[in-house]
Amino acid sequence: MQYQFVSCFIFLVTPQIYNVFILKTNLFLFNLNKISRFATTKNIEIMKTKITLLIFNIVCVLGLNAQENIGLSMGASYAYDIYYSLENGITASTERTNWELAFSTNAYETNIRINSGNSVALYQVSTDLSEWNTITSLSSNSVQLRNSNTDWAQGAFVVNKTGNLNYGWGDYNTETHIIEGSRIYILTYGSSTKKMRINSLQMGLYNFTIANLDGSSEQEINLNVNSYNNKKFIYYSLQNMEVIDREPPSTSWDLLFTKYEEDLNNDIADPLNYEQPYNVTGVLSNDNLIAQYEGSISDNLSILAQDTTRNINTIGFDWKQYSGSYVMAADRSYFIADQNEEQVYKIIFNSFAGQSSGNLSFELIQVEELLSEEEYINSALVNVFPNPSSGAFYLEYNPSSPVKVTVTNFRGQTISSQIISEPTWIDLSDQAQGFYFIQLNGKEINTVKKVSVIK
Repeated sequence: MQYQFVSCFIFLVTPQIYNVFILKTNLFLFNLNKISRFATTKNIEIMKTKITLLIFNIVCVLGLNAQENIGLSMGASYAYDIYYSLENGITASTERTNWELAFSTNAYETNIRINSGNSVALYQVSTDLSEWNTITSLSSNSVQLRNSNTDWAQGAFVVNKTGNLNYGWGDYNTETHIIEGSRIYILTYGSSTKKMRINSLQMGLYNFTIANLDGSSEQEINLNVNSYNNKKFIYYSLQNMEVIDREPPSTSWDLLFTKYEEDLNNDIADPLNYEQPYNVTGVLSNDNLIAQYEGSISDNLSILAQDTTRNINTIGFDWKQYSGSYVMAADRSYFIADQNEEQVYKIIFNSFAGQSSGNLSFELIQVEELLSEEEYINSALVNVFPNPSSGAFYLEYNPSSPVKVTVTNFRGQTISSQIISEPTWIDLSDQAQGFYFIQLNGKEINTVKKVSVIK
């Protein structure tokens, strides 16, 4: 059996890219033809892998250094949130103001965020649930809580967690394994002011109570997030008392063009103490590896040679400046890896029209492959388990040569680094609850695994 590949693409490429394309195609066809002579079950599986890699290489060769000028619109007054995939473009365009609360769908999180971009504000007013009926207004000792501007997993309801068995809005009951509410809040949104408590979270089912400050119109609400676990969050409208399913699958987007609250004085702000809060329009990333580059926009540096981070507001809002009209920040670009950390793109903003239309544009340039053919295969051989865990992770990988293993937190800070030549345990039991990234670098491997520590 002989395999042939017929190209059905029409494209514009340089002679160099075309030659590489032909070379790689012929190389893979040669290997496939050799394998086909011994078509055992094992070899058939190998052929499937090779075919996948053939397609992968064709896409990479044709796409590398491909440049697009992207234009999109958030609508007048930034009416829409735009979810954007580096590979596939816009994956969702949803109304920005139709929700107040966002509940994490991760079974190991208790995270709840607020729609700060729509001026939703949250205040903790008591740690004694017996005071529910007596709370009728904000007191002088009320504490305003905000979303983290760097980490999706730190929403306003959990940013003041004290550790141990406290998760911000509630405490973990070791006997029932239910997180039970222990805080009372006042929530302001639109023209409404309500008091609220999260009563419990059990196996993905949230129960919470909301009422007017005088106790009238009290409602108890159940929200099951289990049906939405392919998304980061499921949303709730307090205005209409309904669930809002507005977000695309979490693996299908890299950037969110939206309006949100920032601290203008601090890139990494303290959610308990914003110095200069202000609602901004900008871009939040989906925990991608990213670097902001200050220098000529024609420079193409490897992302791994730059100061990288996973802070979701790295692109943020300050790529534009206003002085009568919007101008783009000079000599600034962003390098960002896709969700699989296989391809790196460079983003250069070109224009921003403001709230009259919400139109903006940017150049998107594919500049780097993070995975070679061999690395693409080997990355699938890396297993980390149990995940999530309380801090102990078994890294299952048998390298043929030493591999450097680096563990970082979501801010890109290095937690540990070691050289391995066999499977090993990684101990993060002394680290705080949250997401961590295990990066493997060697002659035949370059991949990252995301793990979750739960306490």
